[in-house]
Amino acid sequence: MLPKLKLLEHHQLLVRQAFATAPPTVGYTLTEKGAKLEPVLDALNDWSKECLPRST
Repeated sequence: MLPKLKLLEHHQLLVRQAFATAPPTVGYTLTEKGAKLEPVLDALNDWSKECLPRST
């Protein structure tokens, strides 16, 4: 999962924030650029539910 998060961060779709906790934790937030993908991802999700076979 980490390489994918780093890739999304590299493409400025996510912002990583480190928190000073014990143990150390991080959070990710969508950037404005990343948020613009939401309608596309929603449409892709709807399409997959309609067109792809369901696994059991």
